[in-house]
Amino acid sequence: MKSYRYFLIVILLVLSCNFSFGQSRIFPGLVFGSEIETAGITFGGEFFVSKKVSISPDFIFYFANKESRVSGGNKVETKTNLWELNGNVHYYFVDNSNIAFYGLGGLNYSHVGYEYKRTDVDSGVIESQFDGSDGEIGLNFGVGANFPVRRNFTPYAELKYVAASTDQLVIGAGLKFKLR
Repeated sequence: MKSYRYFLIVILLVLSCNFSFGQSRIFPGLVFGSEIETAGITFGGEFFVSKKVSISPDFIFYFANKESRVSGGNKVETKTNLWELNGNVHYYFVDNSNIAFYGLGGLNYSHVGYEYKRTDVDSGVIESQFDGSDGEIGLNFGVGANFPVRRNFTPYAELKYVAASTDQLVIGAGLKFKLR
């Protein structure tokens, strides 16, 4: 829990910084995680420190993945929750008026929660039940593209691999809104 608080403080400090180079953006978006096999929402910022380099912190919350099955007279229900805090650096290697491609790398903190319940179908008695959670720091590697269609907002798409206990491919898309 302490590492979550420290990471959140760092992201808030980065979001409140006024980088002298200029352009800053905020972005909401939708994502899909290959390991958790569910969609989620993301919100973050992008702050340019030079013409080709930006710092981009973000938060991703995946919708709960619920499963239920009946076997051998028992009903088994599971629920998995996952959220991520990311601190990435983007390097723009192509940036023109029609499209901008970038590579990304950075740190990831993933937190997963798990609930399990097994119930006897005939009696309705809960035979076993437990829950737990875990967090781990990992690395992000990926690519992205911005599609400048308007002056104040830009659609984007991103593909990244999270190397941690989750080891998942994350596909995302959304809009980047210019702050100044």
